[in-house]
Amino acid sequence: MLSSIAYVAIFFGLVAGLVHYFSDKIHAYQRYKPELLSFAAGISLTYLLLFLLPELYGGIEHLQKLLFLFVLFGAVLFHLVEKYIYQHDKKKEILRDLSIVHAVSFFGYHFVIGVVLVNLLETNIILGTLFLIPVLAYTAIGQVSLKEIHADVTEKEIVKIFLAASTLIGIIEALVIQIQPKIFYALLGFVAGAMLYHVMRESIPNEKEGNAIAFLAGAVFYTIIILIMWSI
Repeated sequence: MLSSIAYVAIFFGLVAGLVHYFSDKIHAYQRYKPELLSFAAGISLTYLLLFLLPELYGGIEHLQKLLFLFVLFGAVLFHLVEKYIYQHDKKKEILRDLSIVHAVSFFGYHFVIGVVLVNLLETNIILGTLFLIPVLAYTAIGQVSLKEIHADVTEKEIVKIFLAASTLIGIIEALVIQIQPKIFYALLGFVAGAMLYHVMRESIPNEKEGNAIAFLAGAVFYTIIILIMWSI
């Protein structure tokens, strides 16, 4: 019989799947995208500094300084994948191959998110909940959303459903197979690096892009949420 944590994790996975699947509907509000991205960046930066990085330090016991190689790997990998995709997106002869690369990286990232989410929930349900919120923010409106994958891949309904279920699949895998602490902290480091890359990408936009007030609002909002959670 499934534990209460397992039910919570599966519920979170279903929520993430729905947000993935309907991200194109959310993207319909393009005129608010700079504000939404800045707000999400404020939330994510606050979460990274107040919660995720302190949690990551627990992995030093298991991986020592190697832990930070996984943080670096997460940031570098996403930068290289995005840079390669967006520098070649106008060359139609390789567009489909790039779309497949984008889809695979999307699935892999959100699969790892699911695995990490289960382990955080098993540690503390508040940890898992606070982790999910910034993840969903970028899932809905950021560069790691299903909407950003080219239609040549997502036009097939079964593929779109499979990609949308990536977080849930990772959750199920983590519930079935117990993840060792070394692997968990390696994955957590990878997620931290990827999230740090996306936060810096959105919170330090080019020239006049972005919205400083929305970014500050996101940071203040999530700081208050975390302080309330700490006091419970």
